[in-house]
Amino acid sequence: MSKSIRLEGITKYRGGEPVLQKLNLEIRSGEFFVLLGPSGCGKTTLLRILAGLESADAGKLFLGEADITHVPIHKRKIHTVFQQYALFPHMSVAENVAYSLRVRGAVDSEIEDRVAHALRTVRLGAFGKKAVTQLSGGQQQRVALARALVCEPEVLLLDEPLAALDRELKEQMLMELVDLQQKLRTTFVYVTHDQFEALTVADTMGIMNRHGKLEQLGSAEDIYEFPHSRFVADFVGRTNIFDGKVKVTRDAYHIEVEDLGTFVLNVTPEMSWLVGGMQLFLSIRPEKVDISLQKMEGFSNHLNGRVTSMIYYGRSTEYKVLLANGQSIMVFEQNEHHFPKKSIELGDEVHLYFQKENTVLLRY
Repeated sequence: MSKSIRLEGITKYRGGEPVLQKLNLEIRSGEFFVLLGPSGCGKTTLLRILAGLESADAGKLFLGEADITHVPIHKRKIHTVFQQYALFPHMSVAENVAYSLRVRGAVDSEIEDRVAHALRTVRLGAFGKKAVTQLSGGQQQRVALARALVCEPEVLLLDEPLAALDRELKEQMLMELVDLQQKLRTTFVYVTHDQFEALTVADTMGIMNRHGKLEQLGSAEDIYEFPHSRFVADFVGRTNIFDGKVKVTRDAYHIEVEDLGTFVLNVTPEMSWLVGGMQLFLSIRPEKVDISLQKMEGFSNHLNGRVTSMIYYGRSTEYKVLLANGQSIMVFEQNEHHFPKKSIELGDEVHLYFQKENTVLLRY
């Protein structure tokens, strides 16, 4: 049975320095939750506290309605898949999966049935007698998953489990994890510093900053499209940041960027704090900017610049364009057109356009 997790004021120090600072967080039962943050932000420490491998210096931890702050690791129905799979090389696949059940004193008939079911769940039903050393990285990762799932955890913790896999295999395993979680409806808590992984699998994401604090919590879409801070905008995806001053007219809000111009902003009712004269950051995602050799109509905002860099990715091209104020802007363009066509080339003077709806204002 899946359970929720609730953290109240979780704090952890190392060498007198805070690793986690009064962290409050609720992870709903049955969701795929991703904790995303840079190396050293405390996310793995938090996972170890959830698992019972470390204790917090302050705060409380709840599994469902039960306070498990001081419950030892072997009495928590929480299991972990680590970055290093920690499989026993001298054991077969089935023996690795069965290990934790044997430690708990389960009878042979129960072990056999549960191991077989766990291996079928991760699509390794025919691999039970194989040595783990004969398996690929992706297959070993599935064995580690089966070993965690065989004990029927109420919460499954995953500590950067795909870090050792190449890009293609990682993409495949991410989709398998999503399918598995949706099938089991077990609460998954996934820790990573890889934004691609986080955006692929998360129902909900928590972004941790370098000071051990939770910077933003929300769906993957909300965090990407509406970051609350410059840190989140920079860390989740790639973005263009401009520093400017807000100007208010009778019918619109604008931001004036020194030596670049004035741009129309998208202002929602939730932004009641916004007033003229504020110094803010403007964030524009590279894929939200249109690039053209010719002038175009129908856009809220317009810039001119010179192409200084181009990277062709097949399906898309990344441009870096030098602007009048000396700042560069990134543009991602989908390569949808059939050749031949007049292509943008290095050194070309180009027009850049973006709609006010694609602007995001950041206070810090």
